[in-house]
Amino acid sequence: MTSEEQTYFDILGLARRYALDPRELEERYRALSRQWHPDVHGRASPAERVRILQRATDLNQAYRVLRNDDERAAYLLRLEGVDIGAEEPGAQAQVDPTFLAEMLELREALAEAQAARDEQAVRAIEAMVRRRCEEARAQVAAGFVRLEAGDRSALADIARRLIELRYLRRFHDELDRYEEARLLDAQG
Repeated sequence: MTSEEQTYFDILGLARRYALDPRELEERYRALSRQWHPDVHGRASPAERVRILQRATDLNQAYRVLRNDDERAAYLLRLEGVDIGAEEPGAQAQVDPTFLAEMLELREALAEAQAARDEQAVRAIEAMVRRRCEEARAQVAAGFVRLEAGDRSALADIARRLIELRYLRRFHDELDRYEEARLLDAQG
């Protein structure tokens, strides 16, 4: 986690929750960055400079994770003992087979649309993926509201939606690569 085993929320002096005010996060980060910037402590002892550098590193990592909704959600789950990125046998999060089948069908539809150069179909698939991402993020937010109200069963729902988001983001990345290649083809 960090050198002092504080949470990222502790480092930034924020409440441990999913819903954060982005302006408050930014303001705290900037203030603490000025306070813990290694250049400000140039006359400190070597041991103190190492400690200050570690604080600055921890601060940067905390900000990087907390400013991203998906990363913040996954981090909060880890703090609750649920690691959706676990790779040890038996520890991997389970993916809904129905969702996987939908993703497979969607990939096939995309491949067909790309092969036929059917831009309208590609855009329709892109819009659907974007909509699914928005729905999943709304469900993650609702799950954290439930969790903060004491409903621990929300953990499984949040984890499932975050895993779906990972698949959807990869799919969206594939759409972006297709668009980049299409633009390069049009230029060349």
